[in-house]
Amino acid sequence: MRKACSVSKIDVRSGQFSFTKKTPSRSGREVYEHQVSRR
Repeated sequence: MRKACSVSKIDVRSGQFSFTKKTPSRSGREVYEHQVSRR
């Protein structure tokens, strides 16, 4: 989770959240799609 935190900062700069890494594979897929759609 600590790695995801540091990555989350980089993702936030790019306009993407690191929720995909923080959330499980089940939620990760949904969140990943949401991020792409939001982008």
